[in-house]
Amino acid sequence: MSSTSFFAYFSQAIPRPTEDTWMPDMDFRQDTTTNTVTATFDLPGLKKTDIGIFLCNDVLKIDGEVPVRKERGHIVRGQKEGRFSASMCVPWGLQEGHVKASLEDGVLTVTFPMWVVPEPVMKQIMIS
Repeated sequence: MSSTSFFAYFSQAIPRPTEDTWMPDMDFRQDTTTNTVTATFDLPGLKKTDIGIFLCNDVLKIDGEVPVRKERGHIVRGQKEGRFSASMCVPWGLQEGHVKASLEDGVLTVTFPMWVVPEPVMKQIMIS
């Protein structure tokens, strides 16, 4: 799979968050030497317990919530608050064991293979 075809498929398949959620800033990097994709998400101030990572079929979903700060007076905010969500298509056959995630200094890093080679499975067909 060429890098152009991978990212063309990848970028078209990212669903947008709903009206009451926001999508964190994110970057994607393809490494052809290791055949992996690394996605980084800017989530300043969050702990790993604040973030959920879910895999369902060929979609990886990152979500959570940044607590709304209650402060008095007029405030200009540069950081987002409330629920966030980001979803991305991943290679067919990806299992949770293929996905690695870490959180350091407010940056969530998620790495997974560009494609998955399924283990060959032999199944016996019964003769009726």
